Amino acid sequence: MKNHLETELLVILSEHPWFMTALDTVSDLALPQWCIGGGVIRNIVFDRLDGGTTTPIRDVDAAYFDLSDLSEHKDREYEDIMKAHMPNVPWDVTNQAAVHLWFHKKFGYRVPPVNGIEEAIATWPETCTAVALTKAHKDEYRVYAPCGLEDLFGMVIRRNPARVDVRTYNARIASKRYDECWKSVKVIK
Repeated sequence: MKNHLETELLVILSEHPWFMTALDTVSDLALPQWCIGGGVIRNIVFDRLDGGTTTPIRDVDAAYFDLSDLSEHKDREYEDIMKAHMPNVPWDVTNQAAVHLWFHKKFGYRVPPVNGIEEAIATWPETCTAVALTKAHKDEYRVYAPCGLEDLFGMVIRRNPARVDVRTYNARIASKRYDECWKSVKVIK
């Protein structure tokens, strides 16, 4: 049974036909433990709550969890298929089972592996971006929000301490300039 914030999230996302088509595109690949989430959901919700602004979507994070193939090549293969179906969508496909293998090269510190997609989502950088959606059945959706939906609907940018250190979080705040995108956003430093 969905709570009122999950229902509200589904209403807001359903107002974006391209997003729903993106869900269908990923669903058609039948990836194990897949979802779309992160910044794309944050942007759609914040835009709606901030009075209808339209923030450019930098990427659409399609995440999945597959221990059978941890190669980055597989991510690019899936990304190419998604781009062929929806070429105007800036896809970013990541096998969450492999993040611990490359994270230290990008961010300078090691992280432990996770055991599933929901555990992976629980480590995403900000609590308001630790949100994802998957298509469970024909027209049935499941919301993953291990940190809750309060920060998303409160327009709060808060560091998720599960994986992101303070230095990385501060760099994200500086580069993403959230307060320039949305007038009602609250950035917790």
